[in-house]
Order: sequence, then C-alpha cells, then structure tokens
Amino acid sequence: MADYKPHVVLFPFLAQGHINVFLYLATLLHNHNPSLTITLRSSLPPTFSLRLHSLPFSPADFGLPAYAESVADLPFHQFLTFFNASNSLLPAFEDFVADIAGKDIAPICIITDIFFAWTVDVARKHKVYHSTFNTCSAYGSAIFCSLWTHLPYKNTTSNEFPLPDHPEVVIHRSQLPDHLLDADGNDGCLATL
Repeated sequence: MADYKPHVVLFPFLAQGHINVFLYLATLLHNHNPSLTITLRSSLPPTFSLRLHSLPFSPADFGLPAYAESVADLPFHQFLTFFNASNSLLPAFEDFVADIAGKDIAPICIITDIFFAWTVDVARKHKVYHSTFNTCSAYGSAIFCSLWTHLPYKNTTSNEFPLPDHPEVVIHRSQLPDHLLDADGNDGCLATL
C-alpha cells in the first residue's frame, strides 16, 4: 500500500498568466498534501518535487514560428492560431493519461485550463477525475464569455455598448483586444465556452 499516492495532473494553457497560476496551484496542493504526486505540463523548473511532462508540439505545422512554445513567443494577432494549434496536444495527452491510469492504483485527478475543454473526454474515457481551473477572476470570465458568445460590438456602430448578459456593464470598443474585434463567431475559442 506504500505506492498508493494520489496523482494530480496539471495542464495549463501555455501563456504566462496561466502557467504562473498553475504553478501556484501546484504549490498549494503540495503544501496541503506533500505526499501527492503532481505532474505539470511545463518546461519551467519546479520549486519542489514536481514532475514535469512535456508533450510534442510543432507550431510550424500550423503556420506559426517553429520556436513558438507559448503565446509569449508570438505577436498578438497569432493568438487564435496558437489556441487552435494547441488542440493537436490531444493524442499525446491521451497517451500520457492512459499510461498513468494503467499504472497507478491511486486516484488520479486532471486539473486543466479552461481552454482545454476536450480534456474532459480524455478523463471520462480513462475513468479519472477531472476539474477545470479558470485562471481569470469570476468577473473577468463573465465579461469575456459574454463578449465571445454575443459579439455585441458587431451589432452597433457606437463605440460604447452594453453586454447582453450584463446590461449594467458598458464596454468601450477601445477596451477590446484585436483578436476579439476580429472575431466573427466562427472562431475556435467559442467552442470552449
């Protein structure tokens, strides 16, 4: 029974604001239960006994620079391309989960970034626990989801507009990033919301 150590797999989106929060989550989990096995998808050095697991990713296959392993390596206008390219991680992620699910007798929990909705299907297939971790505040998430879901700025010529889900919130067009302004409703990000 000495090998019975629960295993937590952390799977952040490769953007600084996401990786840092997942590292903090790993620290909290470790401090709460030092006997946990924690695996993080990252190339960052661990601050405690943390397993790192890399997945093959070829950004050049998607028209991105070959060195682009996170959104920090890209100009802002390529964010959506990187986001969609990250879906190519699914086969390697599934192989990794299948491998640990086949070896571990202890419970496994996958905690993934909100941008990796497809991981829930992997967890169900291998009968492991799954949770989605949102690295943004509740307010920011609500605003972002409303903007992506409704694209309210597409229905007005005004520079200011209310959000359909939150009419008390008025947004100015200048507050929107370019990838939101360029969205047309057929963007891959909408599938994750």
